[in-house]
Amino acid sequence: ETLRNLVVSQRRLAEAQRIAGVGNFRWLPQSKLIECSAELCRMFGLGERARSVPVLALLRRVPGPDRKAVIHALRQALEGEKIDLDHRVVTAGGEIRTLYLRAETTADGDEPPYLQGSCQDITERKRNELELAAARDEARTADAAKTAFLAAMSHELRTPLNAIIGFSEMIAGQAFGPIGQGRYVDYARNTGEAGRQMLDFVVDVLTIAQLEAGRFTLELESVDVPEAIEATLDEFRQSEAGQGRDITLSVSGAPSPIDADRRAVEQMLLKLLSNAAKFSKAGTPIRVTVTGGDGFMRISVADQGSGITPETAAMAIHPFRQVDGRLARKHGGTGLGLSIVNGLIERHGGRLTIDSALGRGTCVSLDLPAAHAEAQRPRIAAVAD
Repeated sequence: ETLRNLVVSQRRLAEAQRIAGVGNFRWLPQSKLIECSAELCRMFGLGERARSVPVLALLRRVPGPDRKAVIHALRQALEGEKIDLDHRVVTAGGEIRTLYLRAETTADGDEPPYLQGSCQDITERKRNELELAAARDEARTADAAKTAFLAAMSHELRTPLNAIIGFSEMIAGQAFGPIGQGRYVDYARNTGEAGRQMLDFVVDVLTIAQLEAGRFTLELESVDVPEAIEATLDEFRQSEAGQGRDITLSVSGAPSPIDADRRAVEQMLLKLLSNAAKFSKAGTPIRVTVTGGDGFMRISVADQGSGITPETAAMAIHPFRQVDGRLARKHGGTGLGLSIVNGLIERHGGRLTIDSALGRGTCVSLDLPAAHAEAQRPRIAAVAD
């Protein structure tokens, strides 16, 4: 009965090793033979049953460079070190497999020490790792090419657009004398406006590309936030979107200057003001507030527009997605505004919060840290009633 149970246990162990792709061995250093499990023999192409095989027979299955590493590791194990390494084997059929070897020296009582260990077939895992590494290298190469292309595109597009805008402004302003037909002045203004829209689009695309690639560099300086906001509001009031709007600024207390990229702060605020004007009725007010506390300064832009749901709020920060197709067709745009704002606030170590509900309007808040710290992961909070 005992012998039968032992045979059953050995059979179950062999089956478990086959399923797991793990074989084990036991070797007395003074012996030329090594005791191998059935699975280990199968891995090395030395049959399908457990038996003792010559050590050299195993080593012959290991290709030259890997064989040196295996011999060195076995010597380390005999000196008392635990070893683990990957190595290849070539089966009798010429197939190359990758094994993971682990071994250590063990002593049982008065018996001489022996080496015991295991080999696991990790061929598929290694193949996947190599494929992933190749894909990663290919992606890096493609990313580098994309970066170079974007840099070239920036120059190639900005230069003619700036010329179009500059010359159209000169014509519209009749810099060199009056134009006989007034309609040409209107055409020049339209040309300049179209050029500015195209330039804004180019800048947005380049900005989102830099943010997503982690290559947007902040130029930190001490920023008086209320003063920067006032300057931005003056600029926005003069734009077509800001004309006729009641835009107010409310500052709580006397906020201290913060370390930030002023250009980025103004860009974020302009994007939020543009969205507030775009998605609310003409003439309705826009409220900008500044509050501080808990190491953060909060800038909020609130409108009385149609509002959005929590689901669309979460979607709005992703590039090229506009939350309402009908409004997109009516007002235009690329859907990059909030994604750029979210990317810029993350670079400052802050967060973007959207508080909105259908029919109630939208309030978008930016929490800027008093002391700058790079964000480790994207953060957005969406709150809706």
